[in-house]
Amino acid sequence: MKALWKIFLIYPDVIFGKGGYASFPALFAARVLRIPVVIHESDISPGRVNRWVADYAEKIAISYPEALEHFPNKDRVALTGQPIRASLLEIPQGDPLRIFGLEQDVPLILVMGGSQGAENINENLIDIMSKLVEHYQVIHQVGNANIEWMKKRAEDALRENPNAHRYHPVAFIEPAELRIAAKGAALIISRAGSTIFEIAHWGLPSILIPLGIARDDHQRQNAYSYARTGAAIVLEEQNLKPEIFFTTIDSLMNDEERRTRMALATKTFAKDDAAEKIAKALLVIATKHV
Repeated sequence: MKALWKIFLIYPDVIFGKGGYASFPALFAARVLRIPVVIHESDISPGRVNRWVADYAEKIAISYPEALEHFPNKDRVALTGQPIRASLLEIPQGDPLRIFGLEQDVPLILVMGGSQGAENINENLIDIMSKLVEHYQVIHQVGNANIEWMKKRAEDALRENPNAHRYHPVAFIEPAELRIAAKGAALIISRAGSTIFEIAHWGLPSILIPLGIARDDHQRQNAYSYARTGAAIVLEEQNLKPEIFFTTIDSLMNDEERRTRMALATKTFAKDDAAEKIAKALLVIATKHV
């Protein structure tokens, strides 16, 4: 009721929704007040809100071609890709070696974990860290909730290891620094949410580990859709065992030709103009009656 009243007072010319639960009240108000709606779906399998709104949305933007089959009004659907923060598209000026204290001529692996759902990745990574740092250096975003525990785990796992300084656990990497880290990386390890689009824009090979408990198994669907381009390897969570994890990483890091092919394949997936396309659609609708 609050959303209905506030939207009535504003009475916008168009409403844009991303489909999360928080967007439902405003989109419901738009339905009641007959305000045009544009939505964007980030995953292959749309959430409940976007499925419902799709019946009356004027335009529907999708990130994956496979998502088209979930929307009956196909004439309203456009494959725009995923809007990416401008700060992550800019060419960074910083030096990853200096900012992160990295070694020259030692390949860098960037692991994008986090406090929500990445504990399994974090733990299995620490289990193989002593072998990884023999040949590689690792920047590991572990999430604010996990940083102290991961530092303690790393201290125990790498005690008296001469290469312990090659492991760099951090709670959170600011967007500008994340882009700089990616600039120096040879490989990215990540979950398979919207981060896929950032990885594609960076043009880097990746190992994707879908979150097994994600809604409608959407991370697994996202990961395999991206992997079909040849840009990534999918490692299922049930197969995330230390030896398999290390072998997957090490074999890819030792195959420069394959990583080059994977990097080239990212270009078929990345769409730099997604935000611009959506903005233009919103402007067209908003100015119809002007």
